[in-house]
Amino acid sequence: MAPVTEVVSRRGVARLGHIRLAGRIEGGTGIPSRAPRSYPSYALTYVTAGAGRYRDATHDIPVAPGTLILIFPGLPHWYGTAGDATWDETFLVFDGPLFELAHRSGVVDPGQPVHTALPVALWQARFDAFRRRPRASSPGSGDSEGLELLGLIVDATSAAGRTREGVQAGWFARSVELLEGELETHIGMPEVARAVGMPYETWRRAFRARAGTGPQQYRNRHRLDTAAELLEHTSMSTRDIAAVLGFSDERHLIRRFRARTGMTPRQFRDSRQGQGAGRGHSPRR
Repeated sequence: MAPVTEVVSRRGVARLGHIRLAGRIEGGTGIPSRAPRSYPSYALTYVTAGAGRYRDATHDIPVAPGTLILIFPGLPHWYGTAGDATWDETFLVFDGPLFELAHRSGVVDPGQPVHTALPVALWQARFDAFRRRPRASSPGSGDSEGLELLGLIVDATSAAGRTREGVQAGWFARSVELLEGELETHIGMPEVARAVGMPYETWRRAFRARAGTGPQQYRNRHRLDTAAELLEHTSMSTRDIAAVLGFSDERHLIRRFRARTGMTPRQFRDSRQGQGAGRGHSPRR
């Protein structure tokens, strides 16, 4: 089946940076040829389903859902799937002095082109919300868009860095990875214990001692924290958030969210938007 591709030319009026293209590909294979190629512009690709690899002269890195690939001008590279496999991705192509400054100052680093473990439910929504925005119509709005894109990239790379640095190696790291992953599906706690090679009761007690909470409570809390992020940073409905995070229905999410925060999802979203307005900024997307 041919990939489903949506590509929009986004170049508008800006002084600090231009977003040239924005798009979404479902069922794609990455770069068609396995020969390295280089772009004249900066670009990012966020993989939301499927798997493959990224390669350049100094890297050969597996790519899985939740992987952000940053492309730098003039750097030969290749990324894609193997055999008949496909993946889904959101991409943006951009350039301008703002991104060149970020490159020179090390804010974005070609020595670290791949950033992993970015939860798909959150980051797909954030990248897609940016992709769907209308073209900038004035230098001021174009500059603002460039600054917001750089902020989004910094947010994503920082989040990936915290995951790499903050989670210790071994059974606990694997436990956290499993408990924080695939929130839309059910996973039994004995399954996690078996996956890390420990008896269930031993693992449950050790996890509580390490994390300060039991493993099921940890997963539930992470699910609600992700719901809060989606409410604040995206326009997703409460029903859609409930579906992608594995709640039985919208009412289940509302009940659990209110028990955790003292507010309904709507009240929480309204409070965050009100704080943004009070600071003189638009709500974050």
